[in-house]
Amino acid sequence: MFFQGAMNVEGYTSYEEIWSGSGNQWKKANTEGYFAQHNANNENGPLYYWRDESKKRFGNSSMKFETTDAGIPAIARLQGAGYRTLSPVTAGNYIPSVWIYLDLSNTMNNIQFSFTDGPAIEFDISSTPKDKWVQLLLPEMAFPDLNTGRFDLNITNSGQDDAKVQKLWIDSFDLLIVEPRP
Repeated sequence: MFFQGAMNVEGYTSYEEIWSGSGNQWKKANTEGYFAQHNANNENGPLYYWRDESKKRFGNSSMKFETTDAGIPAIARLQGAGYRTLSPVTAGNYIPSVWIYLDLSNTMNNIQFSFTDGPAIEFDISSTPKDKWVQLLLPEMAFPDLNTGRFDLNITNSGQDDAKVQKLWIDSFDLLIVEPRP
């Protein structure tokens, strides 16, 4: 099989674009094309999501997720751009993929990406190795045409409600195109 990404919009799912200076830097998570709904409006926090250049798998940056010592809130959403900005994904079979780096003290179980007009994709991170970049792949799944709605990252405290700082980095989410070869 040959794999190519369907969501390889230049720098978008690898969080490469730094905040332009327009709009609220904290709500925009120090990047462009995203809105961190549950971030505070200023540096006093909490700042759950933040474009970070200290750890990256590809390019110049990744998206850092970090909680306060109270742990994960009911939900922390990084709302992504709509498909007016992104390339549409045509109906077909794809393998969801993301690179993740878990802090040594992380005890989280899952993260979820969702398409408002398509499926929610949950990655189990409960047994993911820590302190290094790891590519997570899900089994091949069928997707409808995705050309409206948004692409979001959701982290909730359901089943992962430890009252402690949780920290991870995410880079290069993609839907790998499956092309069977003879």
